Amino acid sequence: MKKFTVPRFLIAVLIGCIGFALSSCNNDGPDIPPVKLEELPGNYKGKLITIQGSTRKESVRDFKVKKTPSCLPNSPSVKL
Repeated sequence: MKKFTVPRFLIAVLIGCIGFALSSCNNDGPDIPPVKLEELPGNYKGKLITIQGSTRKESVRDFKVKKTPSCLPNSPSVKL
């Protein structure tokens, strides 16, 4: 019976390379700190895309956040 040393060696190298490639993906990069509510007020700009049927309209809108309440008392989902 023949010994298949070359194919076994190539398969072992292939498995080793796959294992190395998958283990190197474990680092997702730097952690992003969470945003606090006190940091939200300011001026912002965003793109508004409106689609009606086959008509598409894009525009850039500016808006300002003045204050961020921790709860909205007039909201129907909040019962105090």
